[in-house]
Amino acid sequence: MRKIILLCTIFILTIAAMPAHAQMGGLTIIRDTEIEGVLRKWCAPIFNAAGLNPDAVKLILVQSTDFNAFVAGGSNIFIFTGMIQAAKNPGELLGVIAHETGHIAGGHLIRGREAAEHASYQSMLAMILGMGAGMAGGGDAGAAIIAGGQSMAMGNYLSHSRVEESSADQAGLRYMEAAGYSPAGMVTLLNKLKEKEYLPASQQSSYLRTHPLTSDRIAAMQAGTAKSAVKDKPYPAAWDADFKLIQAKLLGFIEPQRVGWTYSDTDTSTPALYARAIAAYRRSEKDKAVQLADQLIAREGSNPYFHEIKGQMLRDFGQLQPAASSYRKAISLKPDAALIRIDLAQVLIELAGSGNEALYAEAEKNLDFAKPKEPRAAEIHRLYATIYGRRGEEAVARYHLAEEAALKGDITEAQDLLEGAMPGLKPGSKALRQAQDLKLYLDSKPKKDKDKKKR
Repeated sequence: MRKIILLCTIFILTIAAMPAHAQMGGLTIIRDTEIEGVLRKWCAPIFNAAGLNPDAVKLILVQSTDFNAFVAGGSNIFIFTGMIQAAKNPGELLGVIAHETGHIAGGHLIRGREAAEHASYQSMLAMILGMGAGMAGGGDAGAAIIAGGQSMAMGNYLSHSRVEESSADQAGLRYMEAAGYSPAGMVTLLNKLKEKEYLPASQQSSYLRTHPLTSDRIAAMQAGTAKSAVKDKPYPAAWDADFKLIQAKLLGFIEPQRVGWTYSDTDTSTPALYARAIAAYRRSEKDKAVQLADQLIAREGSNPYFHEIKGQMLRDFGQLQPAASSYRKAISLKPDAALIRIDLAQVLIELAGSGNEALYAEAEKNLDFAKPKEPRAAEIHRLYATIYGRRGEEAVARYHLAEEAALKGDITEAQDLLEGAMPGLKPGSKALRQAQDLKLYLDSKPKKDKDKKKR
């Protein structure tokens, strides 16, 4: 699992693998191949039913105990981990995603789309929070978010009309029906949320701020579900197993202290073992974490994500050689896993030091594979820059740093870095062509005052 920390200032961001408790009131975007892959597999029929290209709809995980999901920046569905952990089954979660798909297909949320077209996901989320805080009337959007106003900010920016909410409900029902999925989970989830409407605003889920409920909406959903031909159709047992693994993984990473409360000492299930292994890793219990990871691999040696988590443990415990081996094994089992390839590239670069061209070449090969699949991943360009910098190709390194800055929303820094890079790029080279494309984009943006940017 890879984490991108969103600090509470707008457009000023840090990317790092930091502990979950070090958020300082901000939000964390989580990138995880396993969770994203499972959700995408489940959701593809829903997207198809909506007439959307499944590859064009992005599911972005936001670490938060809050219960929320929303659409922003085009076909991007932001899903809070609190929603995944609170859902009782795949049907409840899919009901929410079907509803959000209704907003996309209905074109209900287009504000801020242009601003987010070339942004990384963390920059996009920062823009959403900043816009929301500004619409709430705050003089300093960043300060409003620092003060804990994310829920209010999103409520002001992302709220829908009653007509749009009802339209998304009905569209979600149609998509679930067309996909062959029981929509019963949509109703059970809405009923649970309805009970929370009577709580004080400070205790309500932010989902209620962005998706206000009405009795008419719930009644319409109940009526639609009652008419569904698949309302009693169970979800595959394998889905329940995957869902339990996802919840265990999130619990181990986000709330390791609760693993012992959730899984009894006598629970020897794979989800329980998964949660314990990750919790031990989060507590820096090196030997225990690796031992538990090995037990997972002994049970399911063909599961790429068990090898991935072992690689992450070994990397963070400073054992780079065995970490590289674990990541390579994971990729052999899941060749299209771009995020795992990025992690392997990082380990290889750290191992290479200076002068080991074979490891740099392997790292670059993995980055080349990952880049078109993860065009918003700013860290890819940081790793490219490290490789080219160590090779002495400073101009190419500067170009990649400019790409990284642009993805983070730092237009001035990107323009300055690109200006310094272009004279040194070889005529006709791939780097020069890419730099020219970046320049066209940056030239369309105003160059911000540096002093103002730093305040």
